[in-house]
Amino acid sequence: MTFEAATIPETGVSIGLDAPHALRWPSRLALAFGILTPIVVAVGMAAVTFDVYLVATVAAWVAIATSVLAVAAGVFGLIRGVDRVPAIAGIVFGVLGNPLVLLYGVDAIQGIG
Repeated sequence: MTFEAATIPETGVSIGLDAPHALRWPSRLALAFGILTPIVVAVGMAAVTFDVYLVATVAAWVAIATSVLAVAAGVFGLIRGVDRVPAIAGIVFGVLGNPLVLLYGVDAIQGIG
């Protein structure tokens, strides 16, 4: 089954599907890792609250890894040019959810006041 592009006669606008070989998974993977990053950070913060420091340390490293993967997959998705919105969202979540960025951001805000 194949789909072909259609043209709207009044406007001349062509409506069709993306190329069949277009990779959509990098952008969606970036969004998934981007959403996972703050969740893992929250698990780490909860572990610190309950004095389970080993779990908190592992959660911090996992959060950093998922953040890096979210940004890398998001950049790859942006380069491919397919599904740009999930790619951008994954990059934003990955950067803002990174524990190191949070640490330096809170430290900078604390230094202002």
